[in-house]
Amino acid sequence: MFVETCSKGWKGFKHFIKKLLHGNTDEIVKTEGKVFNELGKLGDNTKSLFENAGIKFRKELPLGKVWGQTEEYTCAANSLGMLLDDLGIPRSEKYLADALHTDRNGANILDIPEALKNAYIDNVKTIARGHKGDKISVNALEKVMKTGNKKAVVSVWHEDFGAHAIVVDKIKNGRVYVRDPLPLFQGSSYSISFEDFKKVFYEKFVTIQKNKLP
Repeated sequence: MFVETCSKGWKGFKHFIKKLLHGNTDEIVKTEGKVFNELGKLGDNTKSLFENAGIKFRKELPLGKVWGQTEEYTCAANSLGMLLDDLGIPRSEKYLADALHTDRNGANILDIPEALKNAYIDNVKTIARGHKGDKISVNALEKVMKTGNKKAVVSVWHEDFGAHAIVVDKIKNGRVYVRDPLPLFQGSSYSISFEDFKKVFYEKFVTIQKNKLP
């Protein structure tokens, strides 16, 4: 089962250093330049995901508060926290990380609906897409977000960084508006082209909106 993670690169780097310190270089250096290719482009948590990916973006005024994640592996909890704060349901990153059963490998964003129940947050409505057998495209995200005032926690991935969770606030005029928990302790707000977003979309998202009063 795939686990959403913000720390794939860092974990691999630590594993690499451990092998290096113990002299286990056979696994590391198989061909000249391989170490640089696999480890020289590790994700930099002082930059946004799209800076890491080398994808052009445009800074934007945030459509809600921007929180910077406090650990390398709390992007899912942090993104969920930003959305809940938008809905007037403030919860700390740590509280939500616990509800998501976050460990040092991160958390699965598809566990958000269950985590909200565990956290006794029952006045919201969620739509989770991307479970096993549910093959989706970024067009499905765009379609769902257009029906009602929905925002989403979305899984993205790039080979030089690994997997990451971000907030998508809206998709409009060919651009995707994002709040990113990276950089650490800072976060960022920007937009990218719809076509570039397709390149990193990891086929999982959870939309959240507040239940309407009867």
